[in-house]
Amino acid sequence: MMFAAPPVIGNNSPSFLLGKEGQNIELWCSATGSPEPQLTWLKDGNEVLSSEDIIVDGNKIRLNNLKREDGGAYQCVFKNVVGQASHTIKLIIKGYVYIMEKPRNITVQDGNEAKFICHADNEFHNSTFKWYKDNVDVQLVPGLGTLRSSILSDGTLIIRNVIKSDSAWFECEAKNEISTSAKAKAFLNVTYLPVVLTSDMTVLLPRNMPGLLSCPFDANPPVTSVVWTKNEQEIKFLDYTRVYKRNLSDLAFRTVRESDEGAYSCTPYSALGASKYSPRFQVHIRDPPYFKERPKRYYQKQVGDTISIPCEATGDPTPTIKWQKQNGQLDPEKKLIEDSRLVITYLSMDDSGYYECEASNEVATIVTTTLLIVEVSSPHRARNISIKTTENTANVKWLPAFDSDYAKRQDYFIWYREIEKNTKQNWTTIAVPDDYTSLLVENLKSDTRYEFVILSRNSLGNGLFSERHLVKTKGSKRHITKTEVYPSAAIAIPPPGPRPDSPRNLTIKNLGDTLEIRWLPPRNLTVPVQYYIVYFR
Repeated sequence: MMFAAPPVIGNNSPSFLLGKEGQNIELWCSATGSPEPQLTWLKDGNEVLSSEDIIVDGNKIRLNNLKREDGGAYQCVFKNVVGQASHTIKLIIKGYVYIMEKPRNITVQDGNEAKFICHADNEFHNSTFKWYKDNVDVQLVPGLGTLRSSILSDGTLIIRNVIKSDSAWFECEAKNEISTSAKAKAFLNVTYLPVVLTSDMTVLLPRNMPGLLSCPFDANPPVTSVVWTKNEQEIKFLDYTRVYKRNLSDLAFRTVRESDEGAYSCTPYSALGASKYSPRFQVHIRDPPYFKERPKRYYQKQVGDTISIPCEATGDPTPTIKWQKQNGQLDPEKKLIEDSRLVITYLSMDDSGYYECEASNEVATIVTTTLLIVEVSSPHRARNISIKTTENTANVKWLPAFDSDYAKRQDYFIWYREIEKNTKQNWTTIAVPDDYTSLLVENLKSDTRYEFVILSRNSLGNGLFSERHLVKTKGSKRHITKTEVYPSAAIAIPPPGPRPDSPRNLTIKNLGDTLEIRWLPPRNLTVPVQYYIVYFR
């Protein structure tokens, strides 16, 4: 008859073995039991498998050509259906230190003591120890150091009265007298009751609008529930109610009513229990901002215009008005706020876009949006026109018309016709060469009345005709011979006087979706500058 018996350790290698690098060494273990126990070899807690220099043969392990990493704690573990038994063999390679029992991750509640084990050995059994918190010497960590921590002679680290900030990686470093070292680390997880991260406060909620009370907290382990009270009575939540929980930490109101005024508090709970402190929220109901006057859905303006966009709101407390441009910035040199109206002067294409009027008070913030469309246009009338005549000529001069299509070419055409005895002849048209703002019209009749107008044109089409000018050529007693002139009966006169020098120090700054262009005027200002034109492509 057979009796079952747990494993019993028999003959084994000594508990402490000393080897040299390059040497061969053999470890063995034996045990008896019924039924016969199964053997597993472990090193530093991991199963040992055969390799090039390590041969596992039943109850023996042969280590060939010893290396530093072969040192450590070997364990033979015998198991059968009744129980198990084990034996540990510490193998030390001369000149090195080994951590035989490494620290393990631990969880400790705040206020308690944390203990990390770190047992090491070397050939002289004289290891020294240092501990680090997140790579900083524990003895130098503010608030920890020698006040709350101790390192025992066997390498054990003790931390007293642990706090939340102690949660971190701790690393043990063991050294021998010839300064070789071994390291091992573990994590300290500090648990604590939920802590509410706000204090007593007065909260204003918007009448007839959604409202929210927030209860931010910190906890480890995580919060599982939050209890809300109103006037010291727990709030019961039902499905689809007007007042409900949102995101665990928030109390939400679908529509705030006058009856919602009162004193609220929140208490978070975790697996450790409830928070020790519950703040009070004294809720008052106020009027949110309301738009008395809104901007139109959109505005259409032309380059160079000025626009004034209204936006007025009321509420309790009185709301403030703020204007902003979506995906852009308002130019402070062009923007002006007048009684909550947005005024933008000298509109450019860059001013196109969506604008937001924001009305806010301590209760709520509301926003309305409008679209501003700035369009380019055909050029304005030519201006400051002067005409001087002789017997057969008219010298026509003018100033350029404002052109919103400034990046493209602008042309001028002079129209004139004869007016005699209340009859009007057909118009004659002359195209003005590029960049000219004066033209000499020839082959006119002497002592004759003429009507002149100037038409400006750009890539978008014709602009407006200038004001009508009536002139009369001078009389003559001389016989005038008619002469044909090709290709036209006009001579272009360049602008009189010298041109201004070029601008200086041109700089371009990229502001995202816009470019800022700056320059200095010409150094020689004896020739006045009337205007600048910026070309780009």
